[in-house]
Amino acid sequence: MESKDDVRKGVKFVIEEAGERHEGDIPVESIYVPDPEDEEEITAPEYQNTVIRNVGVRRETISTPSKVMEGWEFEGDPLYEAAKSLDEELEDDKSSALLKMEKEDGEVIIERVENPSQDQRIESYKKAVIGIAGAIANYQGSFSFSEEEFERVFERYENVKKWQPRTQKYICPLANFSTEQDRIDFPIEFTFVNSPHKVEINELKITRMTPKDWAGVFTYENGENLRGFADAERSTVSHKLELEIEGGAKGVLSRQVIKSLCRGLRLFKPKATSVYGGPTYKLESAYLEKRKNVPDITGCGPSELNPETGYMTETFEFGEQGEYTIADEEVEEFKEFWNKYSDFLNGERDTKISSPLRRFDEMYSDIYPEDRLVDCAIGFEGTLLRGLGKQSSYTFRMKLRSGFLLENRLPLTKDEIWKFFKNFYFVRGEIVHKDKKIDDIINHGRFKNQDGLSPREFVKRARVVYAKTLLAYMDRLDDGQPSITEINKELDNRALNAE
Repeated sequence: MESKDDVRKGVKFVIEEAGERHEGDIPVESIYVPDPEDEEEITAPEYQNTVIRNVGVRRETISTPSKVMEGWEFEGDPLYEAAKSLDEELEDDKSSALLKMEKEDGEVIIERVENPSQDQRIESYKKAVIGIAGAIANYQGSFSFSEEEFERVFERYENVKKWQPRTQKYICPLANFSTEQDRIDFPIEFTFVNSPHKVEINELKITRMTPKDWAGVFTYENGENLRGFADAERSTVSHKLELEIEGGAKGVLSRQVIKSLCRGLRLFKPKATSVYGGPTYKLESAYLEKRKNVPDITGCGPSELNPETGYMTETFEFGEQGEYTIADEEVEEFKEFWNKYSDFLNGERDTKISSPLRRFDEMYSDIYPEDRLVDCAIGFEGTLLRGLGKQSSYTFRMKLRSGFLLENRLPLTKDEIWKFFKNFYFVRGEIVHKDKKIDDIINHGRFKNQDGLSPREFVKRARVVYAKTLLAYMDRLDDGQPSITEINKELDNRALNAE
C-alpha cells in the first residue's frame, strides 16, 4: 500500500506520545503459559470445584502497554496524515458504511454510519492507526517502535479500515473423543448444500490438545469460566479440531464445518458414547504467541450442541461408557464417510434432511432417556412417515417403508426390523400418553423383549436404527432423488409390487 510510509510515521508518533504521557509501571495482565511439567490441578469453581485435568499450564503476568492507551485522545499531524493517506488510497470504501464505537458509562455503544463523511472516515482510520500502535507496543512490552513488529502487524491485514485478517484459524476442543492418532487430516474440497459463502478452507484436521492450547484457552477464560469442560468428572478433552479459513463469513463456515464433522462422528458410530465439539476459539497470531508462546484467542463461539448458553448439556450416558474412540483402522473409513456425507450435515442452512438431523442431535443433548426416545420418534415420523395420507396406519407404514429402506443396512431381518418398530411405538406411547419411565416399560408384559435388552441398550438400538435411516435417505438424495417424500413413494411402490 502506498500509504504504508504515512501509517508508519503515524504509528511511531502515537507510540512516542504514549511513552511521554505515561507515568509509573506499565499495566500487566494475568495469563497462563505452557508448562508440561506443572502438576497443579485446575478447577472450575462454578462447577462445584470439579477437577478438570492436569493440563500443563501455570499462571504468569505480562505487560500490556496498549491498556494505558485505551481512552486516550491522540492528535497530531503524523496521525492525521496517516489517516488521510488511507482515506485517499482506499477509495472504494468511501461510500460504504462504517461502525462508530463509543464508550458511555463504561458501556460500548456501536452505531452504524451510512455514507460517512470524510471527517468520519478519517476518525475511523485514526483509530485503526492507534490500534496498530497498541499492537506493536504489546509485541515489544514497552512504548518502543519496532520495524519488525510494524511489518508483522501491518502486512497481516488486507484492509486497515475493516481490520480483518486474510485468513482465520480456529480450534475446537472435542469432548469425550479419543484416538491414538496424533493427527487426522480431512479433505478440504467440499461445498455445503445451500451455502452462499465464497470461502476457502486451507486446513482441516484433528490433533492433540497441547499445553500450549490449554494455556490459550485458560488465558481467554481467566482460568475459571471454562465453558463445557466440567460437565462430568470423567469427561476428557484430549483432542481438538483445527480449522483455517480464507474469505468472507469465516465465523459462519467454522460453525458449519464443526457441526458437520461432529454430526459425522456420531452418525459413524451411533452406538458409541457421546462426542461433542466446542466451545470454538478464534485464534490470532499476536503478542502473546511471540512473547510467551501462548495462542492469542480473540473470540469464543458456543458449544456445538447447546448454542443458546455456550455450555455443554449433561447427558444420560456422558462419561459413563468411556470415550468415543476412533481406532487406527477406522481412521480412513471415517474420513471417507465424512467426505461422502458432509454436504448434508451442515448445521447452519436448511437442507432436505436438516430437521431429521436436528432430532438426531437432540438424542444426545437430552438428559433423560425418555426424552431421547421421543425425539427419535419425531425423527422417524419426519422421515419414514413423510407424505403419508390421513387414513394410513402409522405403525404399519413405518414398518413397511423401513423394511425396504434399511434392507442390508442392519444386522436384522425385515421381520426383526418390524418387531423393533412395534416395540418402539409401544414404548413411545407409554412415555407420551402415560408418562411412564423406560425402566418400567421394558419390564411390561406387552414389551416383546426377545433380545433381553436393558433400557440403555434399547435407547442405543433406537439411535442406531435412526442413524441408519438418515444415512439411507442421504444416499438416495445424493443419487439424485429429489426429496424424502419422493423416496417414500418409491418405497410404497416397491411394497405394492412385492405383494
